[in-house]
Amino acid sequence: MTKINYLPIINTHFTIFGGHLEEVQSDWTWPSEVHPAFELIYILSGTQRTVTELGDLIIGTGEFTLIPADMRHANYAMNNTRMKFFCIHFDLDSPTLRYLLIREYTNKIISYEDEIYSDLKIIVQKIIGMIDTDYNLTDRFTIQIDVISAIKVLTRSLDSQPDDFVKGDIKKYALCQKIADDIKEKLDYEIYHSEEHERIFVSDIIKRHHISQSYALKLFKSYYGLTPQEYAINLKLTDSKNLLLQPKAQINEIANKLGYSAQSHFSREFRKHFGLSPREYIDKYSTN
Repeated sequence: MTKINYLPIINTHFTIFGGHLEEVQSDWTWPSEVHPAFELIYILSGTQRTVTELGDLIIGTGEFTLIPADMRHANYAMNNTRMKFFCIHFDLDSPTLRYLLIREYTNKIISYEDEIYSDLKIIVQKIIGMIDTDYNLTDRFTIQIDVISAIKVLTRSLDSQPDDFVKGDIKKYALCQKIADDIKEKLDYEIYHSEEHERIFVSDIIKRHHISQSYALKLFKSYYGLTPQEYAINLKLTDSKNLLLQPKAQINEIANKLGYSAQSHFSREFRKHFGLSPREYIDKYSTN
């Protein structure tokens, strides 16, 4: 009997949404936004502060970070110096790879100490070297191969999990992400659309998914390192930063918008998370 060994069937859709190299002024900011794709950021010089739903990252010269698809984030140059950075957006429809990338790199800085750093830097610098005003077919194919190579480096340390574990984990992560999306959707409505602002009960959102509060706590701790309530608070406080920098911002109105019963409670929580009071934050970062 003839034995035939086959290669696996691979049908993954991969897209590069664009990348660019940019040098910006010391007061540069990029407002909060959401991409339908991963964003790999590499700082060539200067320092960048990236604010996500899960916290702040300070990314120094030579360091990388990977922003997951659909994660709201804002970027700022720091330390009163010009900054030069490269970023590229990509996506792929493999749920396993998407899950592993999100699980491993969310709110993480890839620096000199990381095992993958040297190989990732070599590939990204090669991609930067390809930047031009015109691209032929070979150029496009080479860029695609190099971006896939960068993803391969990012996933190198993730291959140790057995397939059955990964598949089961993806289902749990999808549930956790759905609850997180529902929390954010409810918060966005209360903050930006509701005329009468109400306190949001995370427990009510969890109940809609027919799981216990303790199981939801376990899911969020596993994938976000936070409780559902802490996740909701982080979202609120991240939004509060944007609200505080609006023209003629009133702290008491923002506290009410966020569902706090008193301005003092909002101010204490803001200081606890960011080391500044809301007023100090306005004075430091507002350009008005």
